[in-house]
Amino acid sequence: MKRHLLTTASMLIAAAVSLFAQGLVPDADTGIKPDLISGRISGFSGLGTRSGEFLSIATDARGVALGGAYTASTDGIGSVYYNPAGLGFITGPTFAFTTVNLTLDFQINHAAGVVTFADGAAIAGGFATFLTMDPQEVTTAYRPEGTGDYFDSYSSVIGGSFAYNISDRFSAGVNLKWIHEDIWDVTANAFALDIGANYHTEFLERTIRLGLAIRNLGTNMTFKGNRLYREVDPSRLLDDENPPREITTKRQTRSPRYGNLRASTFNLPTSLSMGVMYQVISREYDGLMVCGDYSQPNNLDYTFNAGTEYYRVLKEGYRVAGRFGWEFKGDELDYQMQAVKDGEFQYATETYVDEVGQTQTQEVAVMETVDESELLRGLSLGAGFTHEFSTFSLNIDYAYRHTGLLGNWQFITVSLGF
Repeated sequence: MKRHLLTTASMLIAAAVSLFAQGLVPDADTGIKPDLISGRISGFSGLGTRSGEFLSIATDARGVALGGAYTASTDGIGSVYYNPAGLGFITGPTFAFTTVNLTLDFQINHAAGVVTFADGAAIAGGFATFLTMDPQEVTTAYRPEGTGDYFDSYSSVIGGSFAYNISDRFSAGVNLKWIHEDIWDVTANAFALDIGANYHTEFLERTIRLGLAIRNLGTNMTFKGNRLYREVDPSRLLDDENPPREITTKRQTRSPRYGNLRASTFNLPTSLSMGVMYQVISREYDGLMVCGDYSQPNNLDYTFNAGTEYYRVLKEGYRVAGRFGWEFKGDELDYQMQAVKDGEFQYATETYVDEVGQTQTQEVAVMETVDESELLRGLSLGAGFTHEFSTFSLNIDYAYRHTGLLGNWQFITVSLGF
């Protein structure tokens, strides 16, 4: 069994490393094949520089409340997002719906469902996630007050999940998904997969789980659409290598010319996560577990996640849980800056690379103090309620997450298990 476990895990890791190295699909127009982990300046945050950034927003309230430390501890339908191997713990048909209230009236709605077969050894299902926003008025440099036109935007991911219990201690899973983004009729598409594994055993007579997950490993995204189709001034010649120059002709008028603006290609927010969960207390009516994750995303240096959950059985069929967690990201506050307070300002030494490739430093004035909201960035809290009915179980989970300058996010997940 151990040999089989090591072989399977090695194959998953080897496949992931190979895909990381290849960079997958080149740009259709330029033929350039971006590397999955390139494009980020070392030591600086790359958040917001990937396509499909909404894929980094979790869709399970319990996992959020645990600070995102859910790679190993996930054992329900929330595994669809964090680690598909966790679906192996599900024993019957399960369905869930999650709603997330984000900053500036953005909202995420997520639905998922799975069923078991092969005597419970295999689990399969599907999921769909939509990020939506209210229509916004179009503004330009010449009409900053608004043009009277409105635009909207939405993002979606639709996919299928499959997990298999290779043994009573080891499970593996995979998600296949199609990603779509639409911003005012300019669209981009991509295909991606998630790969996960979970090993669970006992240590000091307590349950321990180890998890590994690779998320959003897929093709790159390039926006295309009719709004990128523009009329080109016939009196101007555009050249990739030379600046625009005037064209002189004997004729004063020429027929219109049209062309497509070419958009850049961006990678998906791919990440590799490793996690551990340990059941510290396991009694008939209550229990306590702690969990931790280490992640290597392609838009940050690293991420640490830590969380804990205490649950208590109130009476037969009723259970409540309280959760606390924190997420530590590798771009926190003072990266590449060593601020020294001086009077009303903070002066910091900023490091940069000049045009000839030499590293230079300069002193710059920055904010007087760090915003207090930044100090709470990564904090998460939550609670859960479970009631076992005669034919099904109902789970309601809530999570609060502090995102720093982006404010507070609220997560609610309702799931039914049969």
